[in-house]
Amino acid sequence: MDFVSLIRNGDFARLREELTHWRPPELATALAALRADDQVIAFRILPRRLAASVFEYLSADQQRALVKAMGQEDVAGLLNHMAP
Repeated sequence: MDFVSLIRNGDFARLREELTHWRPPELATALAALRADDQVIAFRILPRRLAASVFEYLSADQQRALVKAMGQEDVAGLLNHMAP
């Protein structure tokens, strides 16, 4: 699935549907290949619990880059759904 074309076309309902069918480790790998702004869009579209699971599979560098690109409210929501 081409996530970038769904993002560029603004087809966020289909993007969310597609993203939720992936397992967190595979989704983390796929999203890590996206530009930072596209990653933020994808994370905002994911259900909070799934986003938290995916975030845990990203490398520390990828996590830092994503946190820097996200807004404070998004980061708080993500961290609240992560395992301790």
